[in-house]
Amino acid sequence: MYPRLAHFGSITIPTYSVVAAVGLIAALLLAEWCAPHVGLARERIWHFCLGTLAGTLVLSRIALAAQNWAAFRTYPRVILTLPTLTRSGPLLVVLCAAACIVAMHLPWLRTLDAVTPAALLLLTALHVGSFFAGDDLGSRTDLALGNLVRGDEGHHPVALYAAVLTALACAASMVTLLRNNRVGRTFGVGLAAVSVARFVADEFRPGYLLPQLGIPGFLRADQLLLLALFVAGMLFLLDWSPRHAK
Repeated sequence: MYPRLAHFGSITIPTYSVVAAVGLIAALLLAEWCAPHVGLARERIWHFCLGTLAGTLVLSRIALAAQNWAAFRTYPRVILTLPTLTRSGPLLVVLCAAACIVAMHLPWLRTLDAVTPAALLLLTALHVGSFFAGDDLGSRTDLALGNLVRGDEGHHPVALYAAVLTALACAASMVTLLRNNRVGRTFGVGLAAVSVARFVADEFRPGYLLPQLGIPGFLRADQLLLLALFVAGMLFLLDWSPRHAK
């Protein structure tokens, strides 16, 4: 659609990169703003986010080099300039976040409550960037929405669907943070909502990860995982957790 935001001679500024950078800055600021609402100092959440980001960047480079070792030995610069996060990206983020929580002696659920709206805001921005770049197209459709991406008319703009659904998940987590001070509920609402968002968006994608696994004729392996995450998120809505100390 608009893969290049600007072009100056031999320098091209990709739209996706700009939108992702803006989303990242907004997410960092939002996480810092949310910190006092869960009883944590702003600077602790700020350092946690920066540590998670730095760790993810380093591990993603290592993962890329390991997965493409032969090519990396011959063309190291080319491999290191590939997209930062591969399919293992979400797992690397989780590992780095867990490591930072342990290293900084942060309370698990309060920290997750503080960063959940920010993480969903960043994810929304990434989907928006994919939409403007013309990526993440789905199955064919005769609907008017199929003509939004120029050059690929007739396909569901899954990135747009995912952006809208994830933005709604972000809004739900923010409302929960501001109106309910039970520890873990913001994280639970965000996890359940984003699982539903991904489940719905995936229905418009033409291919799936490991479709041969799961319950034949009912749910695929990825859908089972999303269902488990949804149930896990809903468990945090039970009235068992203490209140946030503000």
